[in-house]
Amino acid sequence: MTLALKKSGSAKLSGTLTATTVNGIATFADVKIDAASGSCKLRATADGLRAATSPAFCVGPGNGLLCECWTGKKDFSTPPNAKEILGQALETSVSLATNFSARIRGEIIPPQSGKYKFWIAAGGMAELWLSSDASPTNKIKIAAVTANTPYRKWPHTSEADSQTVTLKNGVRYDFEIRQWQGSGSTQLHVRWQLPNGSEERPIPAFRFALPEK
Repeated sequence: MTLALKKSGSAKLSGTLTATTVNGIATFADVKIDAASGSCKLRATADGLRAATSPAFCVGPGNGLLCECWTGKKDFSTPPNAKEILGQALETSVSLATNFSARIRGEIIPPQSGKYKFWIAAGGMAELWLSSDASPTNKIKIAAVTANTPYRKWPHTSEADSQTVTLKNGVRYDFEIRQWQGSGSTQLHVRWQLPNGSEERPIPAFRFALPEK
């Protein structure tokens, strides 16, 4: 089976693009798309079979957020007990937690210029901080969950919303979530409304760039 990238601006597909099928499944372990694109489609072809095309999807320009977790700490002043990259979206799954705190950070990259609005839902307490630029020292708290938000599909009950904020297309803004849970279950979900009125629920990871430190 051979994999190709349909029209997607300047983006190109690299890696091993031909693989042998095993039980009808072909795996392309090292395939990469080398540039951001708002509309990518993958096309698979094989001898004797009809070609297949994937649904359209976005790539980049970001690469996710850094999630750091602590047990028994609330001020983030010591090295975290665990780290992970949120590489798909700004959400974390439901899990049990006691004396738990977390910090999720990166730079958000708006796809349009104009007014945005954020909503945050969380198990426990959570705060959403946003800077006026890429500097962490300029960020302010724009939304906060002060009581547990039960998990459910959007819209969430008791989720917290921000005032509208004006952001510029392609400019990077320092972004941070701070979360605390004394006991019980914890989870986190963040959505936003774009200037054109559309929503992303939750915000996909390609809207973010990992922090440098």
